Amino acid sequence: MDTGKSKKQNLSTNNIKSSILKMGAKTIFFDVNLAANDKKYLKITES
Repeated sequence: MDTGKSKKQNLSTNNIKSSILKMGAKTIFFDVNLAANDKKYLKITES
């Protein structure tokens, strides 16, 4: 059975680059990750 923790650990090993942009009250995270098929993808998260 998969747990959230194991998924999170798996994602962290596929992380190539991370950057943080702070704009006032907003914070934007840019993460370049490696997919299972060895292709890079960009994940943008706003908080």
